Amino acid sequence: MLTSSLFRGEGRQVLKESGLRGILGLVTTSSVCRTVIQVLLVMVLFPEMAAADKATDDFNLGLGFYRGKRWEQAEETLSQFLKEFPEHSRTNLARLYHARTLSVLEKYGPAREEFQQYIVAEPDSKDVADARYRLGECSYFLKDYPAAILQLTEYLEKHSGHSHGDWAKLLLGDSYVSQKEHDKAIAILNPLASSKTDPGILADCRFSLGKALEGLNKPQDALTQYKLVVADSNSTPAPRALNRIAAIQYAKGEYKEAAVSFEKMVTGYPKNSLVPSATLGVGMSFYRQREFELALAWLQRIPKGTASSAQGVLMTAMTLKELGRLEESRLVFAEALLAARDTPLEADVLFQQAQMERVSGDKQV
Repeated sequence: MLTSSLFRGEGRQVLKESGLRGILGLVTTSSVCRTVIQVLLVMVLFPEMAAADKATDDFNLGLGFYRGKRWEQAEETLSQFLKEFPEHSRTNLARLYHARTLSVLEKYGPAREEFQQYIVAEPDSKDVADARYRLGECSYFLKDYPAAILQLTEYLEKHSGHSHGDWAKLLLGDSYVSQKEHDKAIAILNPLASSKTDPGILADCRFSLGKALEGLNKPQDALTQYKLVVADSNSTPAPRALNRIAAIQYAKGEYKEAAVSFEKMVTGYPKNSLVPSATLGVGMSFYRQREFELALAWLQRIPKGTASSAQGVLMTAMTLKELGRLEESRLVFAEALLAARDTPLEADVLFQQAQMERVSGDKQV
């Protein structure tokens, strides 16, 4: 009986507790359902609120990627935002960050279009100066120099005290060099080269100034600028400046000096893209000094398939001829003719080949 009474008492307690849990479960489930229903009602009755939240989230996500320098994700996210929310209040700002991201990714064509749209939409924005500079920069890297000249000039006129001013002058001056408007280039680059600007800007400025001076047939003044660049061997344009020094020396008939300068280029910057042409330069300089064995050794170092290889093969054939190795020369001339087929060099190969055969015939007589 005691056991039975205890059982009945425990049973009543269990039933009581299970009933309470059931009621609580119903209340909890009912609350969750109401919340879900409320959210769904808001989305149905006020869809613009849901869209606004998504737009804000997408914009912030793209901006976060941009600030974290995760360029591919930033470009994709901001591009999608611009497609989905073209009328959003932050569309123009998103366009600016999208343009900057494209520029970092070196997608200068689409970046230029985005910068142009931003400038039209936000002509009085605090960021319009940066956008105008970037617009001209994109045109410069696209080698659209007439557009770059117009855009960078407008930037300098409208934002004379802006932080990118010296970079704009550098790109503008070099654009004029590319258009062979050397006087205009010098008018911009000369004052910049004499200023206390950023060392990176200064080195590039002096190199561009040297090119402009060469364009005006002032090789000695150009050499002065190139030597200032080469003085800092770690500067970006130093290899190109050294190559120009060697080329000027060669053109002046200073073959010994040219050989030294070309060789410095090869040994000092072995991974530079100019090494094949500099190697050719060393070989040609020794050839002009009639140091044919040295010339041959350098000419045979020119990598096959490079822009300098066809000229190198021709010079090798000519050098072998001078060394009296006519059979080898004849074979290499045939190789040179194949390499130069349908190029301006073909006429030179045919002429030198004929000269070799004439010399060979004279010796046989």
